[in-house]
Amino acid sequence: GDEVGLDLLWQTGDGAAQSFQFDYLGGLPWTVAQLRARSIGTGMHVSWLRRGADISDSWALPEAESTGRFRVESRLAGVVLSSEDVLASEAIVSQIGDEICVAEIGNDGRVGAWASIPINAA
Repeated sequence: GDEVGLDLLWQTGDGAAQSFQFDYLGGLPWTVAQLRARSIGTGMHVSWLRRGADISDSWALPEAESTGRFRVESRLAGVVLSSEDVLASEAIVSQIGDEICVAEIGNDGRVGAWASIPINAA
């Protein structure tokens, strides 16, 4: 808990101390699946599936509890052109770069791992 995000020193035996930072990854949402993008006029319609350890393989059970919030970014050469939080597993992106990235936002506000799809702007 209290060490998350702090610069810590690690030293073994007579070796030199090395600095590192502990990032707590437990509880982060899983990467979204089946990320798709299709052109619609001057933008892109993007869709995906939420996944996680708490989602059963049975279609008969309701979806696991989640904030249901996702961050959608359009990037050009790694630089964020646009960023939007959405409450569904789809979005319309109007500012198009060379890739679209999507990540789920957890109940604690942390953004999970990103999924990306390349966009051919030509």
